[in-house]
Amino acid sequence: MIRCFFLCLSLCCSASFAWAGPLLEVHFIDVGQGDGILLRTPTGKTVLIDVGPPSHRHSTTKYLKGLGIQKINLLLITHPHLDHYGGYRPVLRHFKIGAYIDPGFPYPFPKYNKMIRAIKRKGIRRLTGRLGQTLDLGGGTKLWLLAPQMPFVSDSRSDANANSIVALLEYKNLRVLLTGDAEAETEERLLHYKRLLRANVLKVAHHGSKHATSDTFLKAVKPRIAVISCAKKNRYHHPHPKTMARLRRKSIRTYVTARHGSVILRSDGQKVWMSTRGQSRKRAVQTFTLRRRPKLSLQRFRHLLSRGYAEHRSAPESKTVSKRLGLQHEKHEWINVKRKGRHVIAKTHRPSKGGYVASRRSKVFHRHSCRFARRIPKRSRVRFRTRRAALRSGRRPAKGCRP
Repeated sequence: MIRCFFLCLSLCCSASFAWAGPLLEVHFIDVGQGDGILLRTPTGKTVLIDVGPPSHRHSTTKYLKGLGIQKINLLLITHPHLDHYGGYRPVLRHFKIGAYIDPGFPYPFPKYNKMIRAIKRKGIRRLTGRLGQTLDLGGGTKLWLLAPQMPFVSDSRSDANANSIVALLEYKNLRVLLTGDAEAETEERLLHYKRLLRANVLKVAHHGSKHATSDTFLKAVKPRIAVISCAKKNRYHHPHPKTMARLRRKSIRTYVTARHGSVILRSDGQKVWMSTRGQSRKRAVQTFTLRRRPKLSLQRFRHLLSRGYAEHRSAPESKTVSKRLGLQHEKHEWINVKRKGRHVIAKTHRPSKGGYVASRRSKVFHRHSCRFARRIPKRSRVRFRTRRAALRSGRRPAKGCRP
C-alpha cells in the first residue's frame, strides 16, 4: 500500500516537472458551428483567430475570461463568413485589442462591413494578411502566412472560403497548420510549397467538409493530430464521412469539438500534451515527443516561396516570378479596385474570356468557366459574347460565379 502511494507520488511529481517552464498553448474553443482559436505564447502574448458564430457570441468571451485574459494582442479573422466573425461584439466590448488582420477580400455583406466600422471606431490598427508575411509573436513563436495568394482565387465554389488566411504556427520543433475554411483550390496553391506544409497538428479546413483535406494534401502535411471545429447535428453534416475516412486511413488522431468540447494543445517545443474540456473531460492525453527539425528562418521561408513560384510559373494564373512576388492587389478586377489609396468593391466587372452562358429556362447567366454553366445541356444553352448582351436579355448575374 505504501509502495503504491510513493509510486503515485512519483508519477505526479514527474507530471508536474513535465509541465514546468513556459509553454505554448493552442485552444480550439468549442463555439458550435464555427471557428475560434486562441494562441497564448510562452511570453504571454495572445492571438485570437476567429470568434465563432453569432449564436455562440458569448462562448469565446466566457472562455477567455476563464483563462484570465484581459488583452488580445492580435485578432485575426481568416475570412468574411459569419461563422468566423459573428461573435465579434462581446470581444470588442470586453477586451483591449492591439491589432486586427484579415485577408482583405472584399465582401459586400452589411454585417461584415459593420464589424470593420466598429474596429475603425475603436482605433484598432488594421492589417492585411498575404502569402509571404511573417508575424513574430515573441519567445521564438512565429506565424508564417501561406495564403491568400494574389491574385485572389476566383470562380471557385466559395471565393471567400478559398481566399482564407492559412497560417503555419511554429515554436521550436512544433508546427501547427491553421487552414481556416480553405477549399480544394486553396490546397492546389499550397501544394506548390510542400516543404512549408509539414506540420505535427492540422486544423482541418472548413469544419471537416468534403471540399478540402484531400489525400494529396494530407500526404504533404503528414500530421499526427487533426482538430475539427463543428457543432453537433449541424445542417451541413460536418465532418463529412469521406474526410473522416481519409484521416483514419492516415492513422491521424482526430479531435472533434462537437464530441470532445474545447481541445487544448500545450507544448514546450519538445513535447506535446493534448487535453479536452467539455463532454469528455480528459487530462493531458496523447503526449508525444517532437522530432528535431530545422528552424524555419525568414531567409529560408522566402527561398522556399521563390522556389515554389519558379517551379510553377507555367501555371495558368502566373506570369513571372518577380511580378507575382510584387503583386499586392488586383487591378481591373470585379473583386478589388484601389481608388484614392483605398481598396473598394469594383462597380465594373471583370470580363469573362469565353463569354457568358445561360439556360433558356433560367433567369440568370454564368461565366463561361463556371462549373454550373458546364452542367447546362448543349441543347438549352444560350451564349452571350458580352455581359451587356446577357443583361439585355433580361437575365441577372448568378450569385455563385458573379459574372
